[in-house]
Amino acid sequence: MSCPQIQFQNVSRAQFTCLQQAAGQQLNLVISGDNGSASDASGNNTITWNYDEAGSVLTLQAVKTTYLCFLVEQKLKSFVGSCP
Repeated sequence: MSCPQIQFQNVSRAQFTCLQQAAGQQLNLVISGDNGSASDASGNNTITWNYDEAGSVLTLQAVKTTYLCFLVEQKLKSFVGSCP
């Protein structure tokens, strides 16, 4: 199942770097570069991301998930909010 994209405004480079590091520690995902996709170890959950530094916009999408989309959205919002 694929979930809708979620856009986050006013995301600084420092915040995005924090998110890249936290993704490995908290979500077991390797987020490298400003855009791409990553899957968890099970291969059952995949996210895509695109970070537009000029516009300070981060777009995330769960393109494959075993979870309900509203739970994925809550988790991603909480995750992004964890980086100052």
